[in-house]
Amino acid sequence: KEYNGPLVLCGIVKEFEKFSFCMCNPPFFESIQEAGANPHTACGGTLEEMVCPGGELSFITRMIEDSLQLKGQIQVFLGNVGQTKYSKH
Repeated sequence: KEYNGPLVLCGIVKEFEKFSFCMCNPPFFESIQEAGANPHTACGGTLEEMVCPGGELSFITRMIEDSLQLKGQIQVFLGNVGQTKYSKH
């Protein structure tokens, strides 16, 4: 799915900044309703922490795209995948 949400890394990381790593626990759901419907969700986060336009796959895809542009500034990119249906993408 296409990501149309707020910037993930590009536009936030400044040209002069360098980082050893970037670690992410992405928003897992497309809507707060989807989060509430999942019995394994603690719903302990804010809307911004749990929900992303396009859901988890879109967020992770955007982060990967951003990593290609920022590879000279961030040495290692780490991200969790919360939904097993995306583990084979």
